[in-house]
Amino acid sequence: MTHFRRIALVGVTVALTVALAGCTSGDAGPAPVATTSAAPTPATKTTAAPEATPTGTAASPTCDTLISDSLDAQLREQGWTFQEAPMYIDTTEVKGGLVCNWGNYSAPTNDNVQMWGWATIDSATAATLEKALEGQRWERIEGDHGELFYTQPKDTITIKDEDGYGMTYQFGDGWLKFADTKQGLLLIAWPR
Repeated sequence: MTHFRRIALVGVTVALTVALAGCTSGDAGPAPVATTSAAPTPATKTTAAPEATPTGTAASPTCDTLISDSLDAQLREQGWTFQEAPMYIDTTEVKGGLVCNWGNYSAPTNDNVQMWGWATIDSATAATLEKALEGQRWERIEGDHGELFYTQPKDTITIKDEDGYGMTYQFGDGWLKFADTKQGLLLIAWPR
């Protein structure tokens, strides 16, 4: 494991601890979801620190609003910015989906990124996407509280969380979440 990857993992662990410490026992909304393998990114947009108040709505987060303000600030303090891209499952673009690829894009070598994504979907789209993931051998996991996850096949994982899961999607009632690890879904703060 490279020195930079260790530092990033420590940073993500600290961010996850901070995010979880702020949780309450009340209903915090839908659980986070993970995404699929790296998909083609037709166009990306690199962004520096925001100049204005985030403009996400209940139906459409932005990369500035998808994660918590404190995690956003921590990443920016480390010199990280994001590239915004559409969400894909296999070769299918999830209409209106957003993936935020965070990393230090000013560094000569940017081999460490964090990914979080969100899409609003209907039940027909969810069924189609689930079928596509199953066709790509993604593992279906049903959570203890009715959550539905699809995590990438074990033999294709390059970055994994403590439980051995890589990229993961989480399907909810009218939404889809994505992260580069299953635990990374916990860092998605949308909807706010």
